[in-house]
Amino acid sequence: MANTTMCPICDKFCNFWPLKDACDMTSYKRLFDNGSTVYFSMFMSLWAVVFLELWNRYSAELTHRWDVYGYDPEEEHPRPEYLADLEEVKETRVNFVTQT
Repeated sequence: MANTTMCPICDKFCNFWPLKDACDMTSYKRLFDNGSTVYFSMFMSLWAVVFLELWNRYSAELTHRWDVYGYDPEEEHPRPEYLADLEEVKETRVNFVTQT
C-alpha cells in the first residue's frame, strides 16, 4: 500500500500522488479530531473558570494586604524631578525594519 499511486484530483494541473500522503494526513488529523477532544474542551473550560476565580481572589487579597483598594494610576501625578529629567531627554524614533 505504501507504493500505491493515486490519480490526479483535478483534470489539468494536478499530478499523481502517493496514497501514503493521505494516510499520513489522516493520522495527523486523528490527533486533534477525536472523541477525547470534547472532554478536553470541557476540562479546559472548567480550568479557565477556576483559574480566573482564584486569580481574582488572589488579587483581592493582595489589594487588601497592600492597602491599595482605592488606588487609581490616573490620579497619580509624576514627580517634578522626573519631569525635569524628562525635558533633557532627546526624542528618538527607531525604524524596526532598518534598525536606524
